[in-house]
Amino acid sequence: MTGCGGGGGGDGGDADPLAPEIGAQVDGFVDALNAENIDGAMRYVDSNIYYFRAGTNGFLRYSAFQEYLRNFVESASGIILSIDGREFTSNGETWALCAGTLNCSWKDAEGNARTLTEPVQIEWQRIERWGITKLSRYDTTGLQFPPAP
Repeated sequence: MTGCGGGGGGDGGDADPLAPEIGAQVDGFVDALNAENIDGAMRYVDSNIYYFRAGTNGFLRYSAFQEYLRNFVESASGIILSIDGREFTSNGETWALCAGTLNCSWKDAEGNARTLTEPVQIEWQRIERWGITKLSRYDTTGLQFPPAP
């Protein structure tokens, strides 16, 4: 992946040595959201997250991200979320990036089918455990996910 750098970085795909470990973390986060389990999803989020949201200036923190997730999950049904085309880059044993395409489909409160597709970058850091420390479309560009109810 161009421009991600890092001492332990790979060339995308599963070439990075932390790819299986980070991939499992991404899967856990996605699976929790597909089960509409906010508390389970938030277990993968570091309390010091930088969440970049489309339409806002700068970044938001843990409680704001949690509120956006909760509002989305409580107003939606049949959530199907995936992060496809994943590429991994790591730097040492404590930092990793997963980049890919976020695909989400759901039914809104009125029962209308909705979809969202956008690029996503998820930065992970391991202090005592892995946690999402930055969530964005690209670097500091904001995501539309989770969608507004």
